[in-house]
Amino acid sequence: MSDRLMQFSEEGNRQFSEYLALLRIDRDTPPPFHLLSDPTASQPVSFEAEIEQKPLGREFENRYEFGVYLADRLAGANRRDVSFAHLMWNWIALYYFDQLCLPNADGLRTPGEEARYVLPSQYKHDRYYRHLVRPVWLSVVSHGEKSRVLLIPTSEGGAALSTVGEIFSQIAARQGVFRSRAVVSAVYEMYFDETTGRPKKRTGGSGGGSSRRLGRLLKQFELTFDLEFEAEDLVQGILPKEFSKWKRKKVQPEAA
Repeated sequence: MSDRLMQFSEEGNRQFSEYLALLRIDRDTPPPFHLLSDPTASQPVSFEAEIEQKPLGREFENRYEFGVYLADRLAGANRRDVSFAHLMWNWIALYYFDQLCLPNADGLRTPGEEARYVLPSQYKHDRYYRHLVRPVWLSVVSHGEKSRVLLIPTSEGGAALSTVGEIFSQIAARQGVFRSRAVVSAVYEMYFDETTGRPKKRTGGSGGGSSRRLGRLLKQFELTFDLEFEAEDLVQGILPKEFSKWKRKKVQPEAA
């Protein structure tokens, strides 16, 4: 069953934030799902869109599948307007709260920081990238299938929509890096395994050639290169030898 996409009013947004603060103290406090349809707490968005909690008859398998669904549902809206519609993203976070903040066998939830569910009215990248909904949508609309390397974890298990992988954390934490198609293409080329449909093992961590090491290097490269507009080959070309093990070998044409 689908529902009309809504957005919080300021009052609804305040009550959702208050709930999250209470949940960190009393972990079995039930979510305030009534806010989703309360006319004092929620109001329609400016465009027509409907969403479902389980559109395929099941929960989302991973954040990439979630992002593809959101991109499809929001395709008719102005991308820039939607991107900064913080009250809409916060409403969606409550709508999918049972998947974003999964209760354990005892019914207890561990919400983590408020930034995972609530965006402030003023855009701040260091908070916006931590949200569990907006950057998932933005990854897909910005990078298409290559966003799989950002949104699919290296191994199975864990709560599908709340498990944020190391690769995503390293790339999305820096706005210029995250927006760069060249960077994400290079990361996808190196780290994603097409046969398993997920990033290669041992790409996380902090060792040589790891995504954490890549994050530190990209921070340095931003001082010299405009990564948002550079080519993929340049990004891979400036990486040190420790990343060679991840680079796909080019097939050389046979001599005539």
